[in-house]
Amino acid sequence: MFLKNCWYVAAWSKNVGQDLQAIRIIGQPIVLYRLADGSPVALEDRCVHRLAPLSCGRREGDDIRCMYHGLRFGPDGKCVEIPGQATIPEKAKVYRYPIAEQGGWIWIWPGNPALADIAMIPKTIGTDDPEWKIRTSQIDYAANADLVIDNLLDFSHLTYVHANSFAADSQWAEKRPHITRMERGLRVERWLSTAPAMRPALTLYGQPVDTWQSYDFVAPGILVMRIAFCEPGTQQRSNDGPPVDGILRMNGNSQAVTPISETETRYFFGLGSRAHDTSDEQLEQIAKVGLAAFTEDREIIEGQQRIMDLTPGFQVMPTNADMAIRQYHSIVRDLRKIETGSGLTVAA
Repeated sequence: MFLKNCWYVAAWSKNVGQDLQAIRIIGQPIVLYRLADGSPVALEDRCVHRLAPLSCGRREGDDIRCMYHGLRFGPDGKCVEIPGQATIPEKAKVYRYPIAEQGGWIWIWPGNPALADIAMIPKTIGTDDPEWKIRTSQIDYAANADLVIDNLLDFSHLTYVHANSFAADSQWAEKRPHITRMERGLRVERWLSTAPAMRPALTLYGQPVDTWQSYDFVAPGILVMRIAFCEPGTQQRSNDGPPVDGILRMNGNSQAVTPISETETRYFFGLGSRAHDTSDEQLEQIAKVGLAAFTEDREIIEGQQRIMDLTPGFQVMPTNADMAIRQYHSIVRDLRKIETGSGLTVAA
């Protein structure tokens, strides 16, 4: 069962224009577009007459004309014209989703609209932040969203899955992170002491570095990460906390996991580094290595899904590396209980 009373990333802002765009979030069909004034709109992608997708219709100003029998809907979802019929029934309307634009993403709230508070959108390292240079992309997985989320909550896999792309050191698998519970999520932090930097930073520093990683992961699947490559000895001087000095380079990224259905997931990611010490060439290298790594992840995760489909009911065996995974899913279970208990889970 998906969380509904939360903000999901629907698309990169730059990828949404005035053309009608069909998407799905947690199984719900949605048509996404921009009005003439540039503001985004998300409507139920289902004509009330014969259930034809409105995304197959045409724009008429800010309205959508269903191209099956010609019903026309305004951006508020209300039908404003039925060809050959003067009276328009009150129920002739489609649901308009709460929508927001922040951090270079379009966000949609599929739950109860009365609870849609934009303050719940996490602050990300966005494409609109002048302190960072970011390259963006996305990947679709033929897998359940929880498998993608679990992958992001357990970075011990870097040593093995990403030996070719990131050239990750064995310390990623051996050292356990410090985990702090937050509202609706977790903060995960770790130090790697005097280890080779991951690619592409590896090409900049020929000697071992201290690496500090910190990321927040909040429901329904938003990750905001910073990785600092530091002079050896920085971990000790920082008393295992965030680096107080010695930072050679700071990379950052924001990632979002959006369920399309029970077996399909869209994964958004923006990767980059601080603007003042990153060239365009270095930024492209970060994006290239990141895409290669996430392609490696997809091979593993889709393989997991295939095995799970073949062996339904088979239980995983947790290890110490799964601590963040277990804590996060406990938080999600609590959020589901709140939704179910409140009776406020249905959008329309």
